[in-house]
Amino acid sequence: MLAYDRPRSDRVKGFLNFYQTWSLCSALLVILVLAVVRFAARGYFDTFMTTPQTGGLFFVLAFGMIVVWRGKLLRDYLRLTSEPTPGAPEPTLDELIS
Repeated sequence: MLAYDRPRSDRVKGFLNFYQTWSLCSALLVILVLAVVRFAARGYFDTFMTTPQTGGLFFVLAFGMIVVWRGKLLRDYLRLTSEPTPGAPEPTLDELIS
């Protein structure tokens, strides 16, 4: 939080615990996949690209994936912290993580 910790409902607390675990697994998976792709493609790209060009290519790839991932995190955070509409049904966990 920026300035203070807002009180959270039990629904939000439970979702945050699930989401933090899911985010950690996703981050580790992204790092491992990028490492595998980098090592597998290194020999192929070295035939027509220099090492700095290859590094730049994979940096752009990784940065693009991180931007999308962080954008989804922001969208989910804003959805969780927004005030519910009066009279609206309580969303299920599946609706929250979609």
